[in-house]
Amino acid sequence: MLLTVNSKWSGVCLCLQMRTSQTFLRDTTVTSPLALLLFGGQLEVVHGEGYVLVDGWIRIRAAAPTAVLVQRLRGGLDTLLQQRIKQPGLDWGAQAGELINTIIKLLQDEEATRQRER
Repeated sequence: MLLTVNSKWSGVCLCLQMRTSQTFLRDTTVTSPLALLLFGGQLEVVHGEGYVLVDGWIRIRAAAPTAVLVQRLRGGLDTLLQQRIKQPGLDWGAQAGELINTIIKLLQDEEATRQRER
């Protein structure tokens, strides 16, 4: 699967796969390439080829600087969530609020762009 960060196309998140006589996908959710990058599996930036590999099999085309920025955002979010799990009562703090607001803004901007293109 090859998507582009600023693509009109969406990916599909698989939640349940059943195999009987054939393979059936159930409980699937349509998602954007940016959401896959921020909330999907492990990221690997392939600089020379101009894409990010999510979970070792989903390719999302992105310029190297964009890919690195998204990877850093993702790293910050992962760290924040790990801290929150270890210490649930911990105050989010201003830095965490900025990070979360940045991610929300990016996702909202992506959705607004998609709506305009329809």
